[in-house]
Amino acid sequence: MIKHASAPSWLTDSEVQSPSVQEALDTVGLNPDQWETVVVGPPERQVTETSSPDGQVSTIKDNIIALKRLGL
Repeated sequence: MIKHASAPSWLTDSEVQSPSVQEALDTVGLNPDQWETVVVGPPERQVTETSSPDGQVSTIKDNIIALKRLGL
């Protein structure tokens, strides 16, 4: 699962709220006893396909969550 963890770095609107990794994981509603965490983290990536109105390239954080189901 990948969810945005921040707005573009050029955006100064403080009303934009992005979830933390844990908040993003909580939205899925999985039983943690049935899943193993493989990857959970917010890496940054530079975005070139979108930019500010004046052409400034942005940096965005994403919540990346990879889980593995335990048993069946």
